[in-house]
Amino acid sequence: MPKISRAATYYVDCNAANDNGAGTSEGTAWKTFAKVNTTLTGDQSDTKVLFKKNCAWKEQLTVPGAGTSGHPFTFGAYGEGAKPVIDGSNHTNCIHGNGKNWINADNFTLINANEAGLDTNGGDYWSVTNTTAHDNATYGLRISNGSDTCLFQDCIAYHNNLNGVVGNAYAGMGGYNANNLTIRRCESYAQGGFDGDGIQASSVRGVIIEYCTIHDNPRVSPGTSSDNIQLSNCTGATVRYNHLYGGCNSNIIFTGTNSYGEVYYNAISDGYNGIVNLASAPAGAINIYNNTVYNTTAYGLRIYYTGTNNITARNNIFHSTGSPLYIMSGINPTQIFLSNNRYWYTGSSTNIFGWLSDKNSTFATYVAASGKDTIGSSYSDPLNPDTFTTTGGTASVYKTMADVNKKKLLPEIQFFSGKARPGGKP
Repeated sequence: MPKISRAATYYVDCNAANDNGAGTSEGTAWKTFAKVNTTLTGDQSDTKVLFKKNCAWKEQLTVPGAGTSGHPFTFGAYGEGAKPVIDGSNHTNCIHGNGKNWINADNFTLINANEAGLDTNGGDYWSVTNTTAHDNATYGLRISNGSDTCLFQDCIAYHNNLNGVVGNAYAGMGGYNANNLTIRRCESYAQGGFDGDGIQASSVRGVIIEYCTIHDNPRVSPGTSSDNIQLSNCTGATVRYNHLYGGCNSNIIFTGTNSYGEVYYNAISDGYNGIVNLASAPAGAINIYNNTVYNTTAYGLRIYYTGTNNITARNNIFHSTGSPLYIMSGINPTQIFLSNNRYWYTGSSTNIFGWLSDKNSTFATYVAASGKDTIGSSYSDPLNPDTFTTTGGTASVYKTMADVNKKKLLPEIQFFSGKARPGGKP
């Protein structure tokens, strides 16, 4: 049997004759995942396993060993052509984390798993990059079972949650019962089921979603119960610098009990709701600021839970053909803080602003009834910088605050609003 070395590089080629080679060169490559799964156990610090491009395997990669801090166990690709494909048909996952730590996975296509394309399953310090996950039964990419400090970066997820099970809240990518997840520069779209969210985090302590494009979730029954981003029972969620659009129920939604949330500098358009809070925040505030919400059909900002505490929305643009603002009856008004927002409505109803049990036909009557948005806020067309009035403050102060959203985010929203997905994606 060839000697197995730590910190070596191994090659796997679907066209190899068998697994009898040393695996340490392209000419002696192994053939199967089974060889990797049973051979590279224990401490694999700085070990690399490279899978040949233009190859496909109908196996599960069950991570057999672990790296250490600064010395990860890496799985990647070599050669020219398409990413190596892991077809998880008849397997739980394409890549199963097996509770192993300090793992890098780069440059794969993960398809057809009976559950998630990739699941860390309790492993800590995972970095998953440049990977596409589609047509998996539940999640595309997921951290779970207490995994800590994981990254999804430059990944794409689409057409996952094929079974469309209502209530299971499956998603393109996300985490469950885990800690410190960062999702950066990813795209998640057109998840398959009734509850197919783009990104979903449930009971995650410390999640950052940034610089992502999330749109058109789900592809089945658009506008039903699926959301582009759903955060449920999370602590310390940050959602920033994302572009969200398309036929979803909500673009960003908080459900359950969330605390210490930040939502800022997101460009949001279309869909049923813009930003929705269906959650209580007993331990800390949820701050919503410097976002642009454009052309939603129901609500721009909707706060819809009687246990809601300490919600602040400032310096945002909220435009809707339904209602730019709806605050549910029964919410404690002393726990809602609104200022320097810009609202606009282009529908046909006379009930534009919902405040508790009141339906207000004008911005002025809403402000008078609620005592909110009294500083720097306005009702005006966000596409016309010259036609607005403010409540309190001055126009020049307002222009330096909420109007910055129009300059930075609204042009991008207008470009995509109502158009087909860019790049001809399915």
